[in-house]
Amino acid sequence: MHRMSPAEEPNPHSKSNRPHTGKPPSRSTLHDEIVTLRQVLKTAMRHGWLSALPDLSPPYNTAAKVSHRAWFSQKEYK
Repeated sequence: MHRMSPAEEPNPHSKSNRPHTGKPPSRSTLHDEIVTLRQVLKTAMRHGWLSALPDLSPPYNTAAKVSHRAWFSQKEYK
């Protein structure tokens, strides 16, 4: 949840020379980070460092693609 919220101020330890925009990361960036975290946790399970794998699934599924219905004129509708 922290990663999904926009940052108010830039990270003082960041070595990036890009200007701070304050907007949250994109959906694909968050997905890539969750996949990486899941792989790290699975490796920890295989080595025996964790007893159980935490559930990283979202509380509800959201549609990634927004589909719009076509508009019909009154003549086409009738």
